[in-house]
Amino acid sequence: MNIRKIITILCALPLLALGLPAAAQTDLTCDDITFGYEMTSRFPRVGDACLGVVEVDGERFAKMSVEIVRTGNNRATFKFKLPDGSYGPTQSTDMDPSWRANINGRDYRVRELGPGQELNIYVPSDRWEAHVATNTTGYFAVYYPVAMEEDTGGGAALPSTASFMPMFGLLGGAALFSAFLMRVFRRV
Repeated sequence: MNIRKIITILCALPLLALGLPAAAQTDLTCDDITFGYEMTSRFPRVGDACLGVVEVDGERFAKMSVEIVRTGNNRATFKFKLPDGSYGPTQSTDMDPSWRANINGRDYRVRELGPGQELNIYVPSDRWEAHVATNTTGYFAVYYPVAMEEDTGGGAALPSTASFMPMFGLLGGAALFSAFLMRVFRRV
């Protein structure tokens, strides 16, 4: 053997050794996760809503997608998206007032979420708790089944038809009122 072949083989061996653990891992499917009583009592079709499974620190999470139907002050109404693209029955959850969803580095309250907004959540099999995949490698825990990953359509913003005209009206009214006060006090 010539020296180039030996060097090539020696360089390839560590790369092959690094690839073996990745090849040994099995891909998890929704059949690999069993949902507990707390989950199935609140949403009997929770297994049907599973879109995939991830494992973090030895705990398995079902990836699900929800569509926001409406939100109130501390209440979210949503539907689970099923793998065939249809939606399950409407679910409602009271949220803790301190609950926030971090989307692209900005915190959103429940009432700032919009109808029709689709969110990806990661739910453990044994309890109603969702975890959100953040931009970093960690997970952020909340204690309700609605949490989000990334917002694809902006957050709470003024509608495109909104303008600053009401503010100009208020400023004009304030200017007229101050002119009136100046006229009254000049006479005195």
